[in-house]
Amino acid sequence: VEPGYVLFINQGTLLARRLDLDRGELTGQAQAVAASVPYVVATGAGSFSASASGRIAYQFGAAARRQLMWHDHAGTRSDPAAEPDATEMQSAELSPDGRRVALDRTVQGNRDIWVLELQRGGITRFTFDTAQDGLPVWSPDSTQIAFESKRKGPYDLYVKAAGSASSDRPL
Repeated sequence: VEPGYVLFINQGTLLARRLDLDRGELTGQAQAVAASVPYVVATGAGSFSASASGRIAYQFGAAARRQLMWHDHAGTRSDPAAEPDATEMQSAELSPDGRRVALDRTVQGNRDIWVLELQRGGITRFTFDTAQDGLPVWSPDSTQIAFESKRKGPYDLYVKAAGSASSDRPL
């Protein structure tokens, strides 16, 4: 995260710590950005994302209704990024251009990728397979989303163009 910070989760707390790129090491003390950010213990993956502009979106709490909120580098909360959601929303990934958020949602027992439009509002289903699809990651130019899927047994990686009706293809 600009200007030279790394975000990570430690026991449910989202932290930021300065990264010295010249020396290749973390410096200074970690600063708490947010508490109660869900994460998967086995992988350490947390429900947060950051844009090049420095805006950070993250999920907090484990309540039945989850909501994405905007925070700045200092951890100051501002407006909600979206309305509260009653699905098992997780793995939010802010697009590099800061216009959309890709995330997992479990609707009627099936986990799929959905895309939240931040400027005009609304959320659109992105994957439609009956297999479990999740952990979206944007391409650097915000035109594609890579994700995991169990379509052929064990998890594999797929990629699909954002904003198109094209079919998903394995990586």
